Amino acid sequence: MRRLPKAMALAVAGLLIVGVVVLLCLRLILFRHPCDRVQTVLSRDSQGRTVVSVFSACTAIGTSVQESVDLLMPTRHRVRLLTFVPWSGESDYRGSPVTGPFRPSATWVTPNDLRISIGAVDRVIQERSEAEGVNITYDVRTDLAK
Repeated sequence: MRRLPKAMALAVAGLLIVGVVVLLCLRLILFRHPCDRVQTVLSRDSQGRTVVSVFSACTAIGTSVQESVDLLMPTRHRVRLLTFVPWSGESDYRGSPVTGPFRPSATWVTPNDLRISIGAVDRVIQERSEAEGVNITYDVRTDLAK
């Protein structure tokens, strides 16, 4: 009679180990790249500098989204200028209408001055006022975290 509980305990432990290994393998196979990224060119200048927007959505248990605006130098050096959480697209926030545009735009005012504009964001995480000799100004009409 004592052999039966030991055998059952051994079988359950073996099944648990196999189950954990199978779940880990599935996670590695199915969720190998949990983040999707889309890069869009916003502006180019005559000196070969490019301003790009990088939207990323990462899914694990939930989904988190973040967007950034980067300055790409002709040497392929990348400088992050602005990082923000994009607005989720609801038509109003706390009773007030939210207006777009919801995608950023970049305009070279002069060869050393760049203006980044966006209508509404959920939250600004990081802003840089200068990078690689370029002065950056921002026009974020609505920062809903404020």
